[in-house]
Amino acid sequence: MFTNDMIGQPQDLRDDFNDARNRWHLPLSAEISTEGSGQVRWHTAGLAQRAAFNTTTNRIEAGDHWDFPNTYGGNPLSWPCQITALSERAIRIRLTARPHKAKRLDPGILIHQPLTTDPTWAVQQDEEATRWIGAHGSLELRHEPFALILRNPTGDIVWQSFHCEDAKDESLYNFHTTPTASIRREQDFRWQHCLAWRLHPDEVVVGGGEHFGPGNKRGQVMNWCTTDPHGTQSPFMYKPVPFIMSNQGYGLLFNTTARITADLGTRYHSAASAYIDDDEIDIVLFCGDPTDILSDYTQLSGRSPVPPLWSYGLWMSRITYSREDEVREVARNLRHHDIPCDVIHLDTGWFEKDWCCDFEFSSERFQDPTTMIQDLKIDGFKISLWQLPYFTPHNKLYAEVSEHYAISDADGQLPTGDAILDYSLPEAESWYQGHLAPLLKMGVAAIKVDFGEAAPLKGRYASGSSGRYEHNRYPMRYQQAAFDITQKISGDGIVWARAGWAGCQRYPIHWGGDAESTDQGLASSIRGGLSLGLSGFSFWSHDAGGFTKRPDGELYLRWLGVGIFGSHLRTHGQPPREPWTYDDPTFMDQFRDIINLRYQLIPYLWTQSHRCAEQGQPLMRAMLLDNPDAPEAWALDNQFRCGTDLLIAPLLQEGLTHRRVWLPDGGWMNWFSEERYEQGGWVTIEVGALPVIVLVRCGSIIPVAPVAQHTSAIDWEAIDLRVVPSPDGSAEGWLKRGEGPLEYHQH
Repeated sequence: MFTNDMIGQPQDLRDDFNDARNRWHLPLSAEISTEGSGQVRWHTAGLAQRAAFNTTTNRIEAGDHWDFPNTYGGNPLSWPCQITALSERAIRIRLTARPHKAKRLDPGILIHQPLTTDPTWAVQQDEEATRWIGAHGSLELRHEPFALILRNPTGDIVWQSFHCEDAKDESLYNFHTTPTASIRREQDFRWQHCLAWRLHPDEVVVGGGEHFGPGNKRGQVMNWCTTDPHGTQSPFMYKPVPFIMSNQGYGLLFNTTARITADLGTRYHSAASAYIDDDEIDIVLFCGDPTDILSDYTQLSGRSPVPPLWSYGLWMSRITYSREDEVREVARNLRHHDIPCDVIHLDTGWFEKDWCCDFEFSSERFQDPTTMIQDLKIDGFKISLWQLPYFTPHNKLYAEVSEHYAISDADGQLPTGDAILDYSLPEAESWYQGHLAPLLKMGVAAIKVDFGEAAPLKGRYASGSSGRYEHNRYPMRYQQAAFDITQKISGDGIVWARAGWAGCQRYPIHWGGDAESTDQGLASSIRGGLSLGLSGFSFWSHDAGGFTKRPDGELYLRWLGVGIFGSHLRTHGQPPREPWTYDDPTFMDQFRDIINLRYQLIPYLWTQSHRCAEQGQPLMRAMLLDNPDAPEAWALDNQFRCGTDLLIAPLLQEGLTHRRVWLPDGGWMNWFSEERYEQGGWVTIEVGALPVIVLVRCGSIIPVAPVAQHTSAIDWEAIDLRVVPSPDGSAEGWLKRGEGPLEYHQH
């Protein structure tokens, strides 16, 4: 059983708002200028116990608190607020729980922060409210009683804050949810906020990071705190992202790296409550459809650059290759069996001692790693290396890291058993990059930045902040350090990362962690990837076959059939994973056929990736992105679109020969059988040549390459443009040939 005291586990922040010892403050009214600066008046309150019919509950009741001397300046209190329109679709709201805004570490999420309101918004003010009116919506701040209301261009309310008076109006005398409020924790005088908002009866909420549960987050609790969940079948997340979107036409970003517990209509179905371990509510509201909101959000927080072309090939891996002759043998077998591959990944075993990261190849088991890397390069292979930022006491680097570069606690001691690098210390970042640089100069192509979820919450960091703000910021600092040095030395912007937070999309590629090698592990991985794509990440992968055990051949092939339509493809996990180690005589041919299709589609994936990066969109697309007006699309988390023109329906159970697929209007063609489906809606489709259903949008042109053994051998002059015309005979598509410009083609 997990408790709030277990190290490395997320905490349910709702508990602090159920503690009657804590002091409450409720927003009553606001005064604000047309420039967006003002004050909000907050009235003190507390929890009072009620007993009725042999049941006790808590109720929020206004009242004075006794302080001596009067430190806070009376009741109600006036605290600063600021409203700034950041773009045509985005408006930022800040409410602070202190008389004067305290110095606060910038979360590093919004890399584009206009200092003045976007001029496309007009500001109107009367006695009742101040309104910011834009082309895509409007925000109303009601002066008294305080409320925030977001409307679409036709005037419909799409988002509205929820308050204590709202609950009373609904006869919610005994509060099951928390209205918008702040509390001062009496155990340490730390301030926390709750932002509550109404939920529409048919509202669907998506996003929130790499969440492995159902795609619709309505009715779920999300703990936005980076965690190692040891799998993909729990509510915990490697990559929580405090950003959600709704079918009502809004997006919501919490601009903080503090922990948040988001109750999305569980305790009270009519309202969501986000409990924020921060002394400020700092949010950005977005207006529009999901694609427009994602583009705007990533414009403000940074978009994913396109990883290098070679990274789109197969990454062959297991845990772990431990010897030079083993690596060379894998490379020989891949070429001998005509299985295309670009990357061989060495996981935890390339050091002298397994898992003991000292950034050096074992001299006993890797006789000449530089020559090995160069020889493999000639045959079209790149090398990727695993490492981590935790240094155990038996690591030879432990003493140095502990003394100079590690996170400490308030007493100056290590807060955990390992020495954990403090990337907020410039000298630690330089030390780390100094250890990666010789490997990259040796010819290593990518660094796997594993872990990063265990930055201690009670740590003291060189930035001046505690783990309250640095825990969730840690993956961003860690990944940026590896990404920057890789790009500086090799010219390629790439890492292979597991943890994450809002903003980490700037440092691709991310993968889905240690999935269970089961049908449910496959289904959960797909849900996690789609959810992360709805959170601003363009490029994502997962371990084909799952991680936890060697998959049986049937599951492995079904998983590969899905994996080739992600942005990146890696086989990794408990060994062996190589296709020639499977006894089934047909397995090798099926494995090869699936990988061949991947390499044939690399021109399409490469082209689509550039358009995704340019627009801030995911390559692995939830159906709702292209069909925001279809309720069916918001409910689907077991099929997806690969780019704009392919629709992928995975086989999630053994033995399936067909499955039901929801088709958008416009017409689709089966990739394998070329059968056409002219009408949208639900259709049952038989499985074809490979264990996955692949459909092509009618009216598209798909660039297809001859099969090559690695990406540098692709013949870009021999690209076949596969035309799938619409009913009127027209078709259009794009192609990017290697490093050439985007080409538009029309039929």
